[in-house]
Amino acid sequence: MREIFESSRSGIIAAQRASATTANNIANANTPGYTRQRADLAPVGYLRNGQSRGLGVNVTQITRLRNERIDTQINRQQQELGNLLQRGRIMEQLEALMATDTGSDIDARISDLFNTFSNLSNDPQDFNHRKQVLYRAESMIDTFRDLNQGFNSIARKNQQSSGHSLDAINSVLKNLADINQSLLKSEAREGYDHTMKDKQQELLNQLSNLVNHDVQTDYRGMAEIRIGGILVLSGSEYEKISAEVDETNSLFRLRLDNGKLLQVTGGELGANVAMYEKTIPMYREGIDRVAEQLVGIINQVHREGFGLNDNVQRDFFDPSGITAATIRINPEIAADTDKIAASSAPGEAGNGLNAIRLQDIRDQRLIGGKTLHEFSVSLISDPGYELREIRVNTDTRIASIEMLTNQQEQTAGVNIDEELTDLIRYQNAYQASARVLNAAKEMYDTLLSLV
Repeated sequence: MREIFESSRSGIIAAQRASATTANNIANANTPGYTRQRADLAPVGYLRNGQSRGLGVNVTQITRLRNERIDTQINRQQQELGNLLQRGRIMEQLEALMATDTGSDIDARISDLFNTFSNLSNDPQDFNHRKQVLYRAESMIDTFRDLNQGFNSIARKNQQSSGHSLDAINSVLKNLADINQSLLKSEAREGYDHTMKDKQQELLNQLSNLVNHDVQTDYRGMAEIRIGGILVLSGSEYEKISAEVDETNSLFRLRLDNGKLLQVTGGELGANVAMYEKTIPMYREGIDRVAEQLVGIINQVHREGFGLNDNVQRDFFDPSGITAATIRINPEIAADTDKIAASSAPGEAGNGLNAIRLQDIRDQRLIGGKTLHEFSVSLISDPGYELREIRVNTDTRIASIEMLTNQQEQTAGVNIDEELTDLIRYQNAYQASARVLNAAKEMYDTLLSLV
């Protein structure tokens, strides 16, 4: 009789817990980040006189139904996606800065200057031709400076974005440390806290977008995180990350509270660091190289010629300004266009041979086997080419994440029809156990009435 009472009682309790778990799944069917749960049942029994006796059923645990292997794959893809998206945003800024339809197309400004040298060679004494040379040179210089200021602006925005990324990373690490502490306490009290695990997974997804990392969880579900191979989260302790920026040398160092330097390559922060230290300086150096070569070769040829009324050989540009930020016209030339050296000999006002030599610079291969025009066109086209490649890779990553997410959803997502079917099944089990309990009571009452 005892076995009947115990079995029916345990059946009622198990059906109640399983029904509650199913009801919780249904209630959270539309909750972002929720993972479906399952009540795991196991028989209870004992041996008596060499025979196995049943004592009903027990809910051994509530299982969180999630494929951790897929989570790992999703996190890897999200690290790449976060990196690509941030690189794309910065490359869009670089493309817009250097695009040929914005007035910042330095190749066109350089060509305009050489065209005015050509016009000047046809009539070296014409005042308007000389003014045009000065005007086009100043326009080209303005473009150089606009590009330099644009690079500075993009670098500042990049630096600010990096700061926001760091704040977000530190916030996520703190929250993960708090969750680790909560998981430790819940494990000590009454077992696994699945709500905390769902929150943990959401935070890990956020972290994946922000920075490359490796995560391991122990049997209690507590996460241990390494970034660049360095431990940043263990238990309830985490290392705060701070930035040390060297604007002069375009360096963006990341340092932990314990003094260790951190190397990041993935996620949004990895993109910001790479863009700040490598990509933006690369384009700035390319433009500076054009300015340096242009100033050097034009000054060299200009010094070999003469102005209208003197025999003094002088530079066209200030020789101390050889970058996009510092390039400027020789103040003597800016004050008096008669000093533009169009002539190849002193005292020959109608001689335009040196202006022809200045014009011919456009066809000289000065940088890596390319003319100034060819190198400039290649330089300003690069952001567009790289941006297209980034967009293709971004689409690929998004498709991969969607595929993996759909696979995970098949395991972790709540299917209302399945849950309702389970609910009916547990309801029937509850009713059946209740009937058994009632029958056992009647049997017991009958037995007592016979005494």
